[in-house]
Amino acid sequence: MTLIYIFYTIKSMENYKQINYTIKHTTRKNSIAMVFLQTHAEIRAPKRTSKRTIESFIKKHYDFILEKLENLEFVERHYKTGEEFLIQGEKYTLNVSIAPVNDVIVDEGGINLYVQSDDYDLKKEVLEAYFKRIAQLDIKRLVLRWSKIMALFPSKVKLNRAEKRWGSCNYHTKTLNFTIRTAMLPDWVQEYIVIHELAHLLHPDHSKNFWNHVEQFMPDYKEAEKYIKTYSSLLSF
Repeated sequence: MTLIYIFYTIKSMENYKQINYTIKHTTRKNSIAMVFLQTHAEIRAPKRTSKRTIESFIKKHYDFILEKLENLEFVERHYKTGEEFLIQGEKYTLNVSIAPVNDVIVDEGGINLYVQSDDYDLKKEVLEAYFKRIAQLDIKRLVLRWSKIMALFPSKVKLNRAEKRWGSCNYHTKTLNFTIRTAMLPDWVQEYIVIHELAHLLHPDHSKNFWNHVEQFMPDYKEAEKYIKTYSSLLSF
């Protein structure tokens, strides 16, 4: 069974975005089907389906496909040598080694993960602990800075291991929560996450007033949201 990789771009749209998809030829007689995988769409079509027909199918369902792809947030992690992770916006390759002591050392060669065994849970635990240390420093610094600028002060700031949310705010207790995955983001995107949650101390919803408040302190906040969507496949454990 042949698998063809194609990088398809809708050029006719004013602000087009690239849609990545693969074609998988099947024994189907007529219909074209679509399956969404971790990082792309897979188009399943009969063997003799022309490229033009498939491109027409993509154009017809462009908005639907784009929405689905933008909501694909995570890739499956195996914690094997060669996998890529982001640390504060910089891409690093993971190098796994068996060693007497569990540790993480990051240098120009990548993320050197030293573990006592090749156990999946152990590798994840050690790597998450490293990212937590980074997130603790970054989030503490940014919350202190932006709470003064915005004159909004949380009662407590916590870190968690949330896989989907970047942050949350308990409006009643004034508690802010941030995922340790924020350590994967560059500083300016982390700032957006912090500003976003601090703004919830004043606006518990996502009303127009809320977004106006966010924009007041970060006029280009949409660029931060765009960054998160663009690199979503690397922003996971």
